[in-house]
Amino acid sequence: MLLGVASSAAAAPPGPAVPGRDDVGALRDYAQCLADRHSRQVAGVLQAEAGSRSYRDRLKALVERDYDCGRTGRLGFDDVLLVGNLAEALLPTALGGASLSRATAFDPARPPLAAHDEGEYLGLCTVRTAPDEAAALFASRPLSQQETSALQSLAPHLGPCLKAGAKAKFNTPGLRATISVAAYRLVQQNKVAAVAANGN
Repeated sequence: MLLGVASSAAAAPPGPAVPGRDDVGALRDYAQCLADRHSRQVAGVLQAEAGSRSYRDRLKALVERDYDCGRTGRLGFDDVLLVGNLAEALLPTALGGASLSRATAFDPARPPLAAHDEGEYLGLCTVRTAPDEAAALFASRPLSQQETSALQSLAPHLGPCLKAGAKAKFNTPGLRATISVAAYRLVQQNKVAAVAANGN
């Protein structure tokens, strides 16, 4: 496929509940703490197929490993939002100083990265077609005017990344999470492919 993205399902993802500003900040801090303390385990969650038993088990083990990581009081969260924040927390390390556009560039010699539902396809396609706009999104603080501007710049790229007749409903945190996971997966796929090509 032109973008190096393969879709294997047609179900539209549910839109997670909209968290408040305090919840978004607390969840972001929690995810960063988990990524700082358990980066390998976080990477394992992000490598698993979303919704699979392996994914659920890995995420549960991660959360149970560090109940107090960056948390005060009771923190409720949607899995999609947590995993998106985990991906965004690991992304700078995965990039290693490279730009997102360079690190996610399409190489027709590489196999397409499978998308398991329309949400994943939307995220992967968006990063591939608008990497600079996605990078601007990650550079913004959640629920800021900068984030709003970044999403407005991304908006024209979202429609073409939906298959004909497909529907996807997102709120701002959910859309950001979807794009974050896609960016991390594409960066990791290109890194693995590069290592394999070099025979290391």
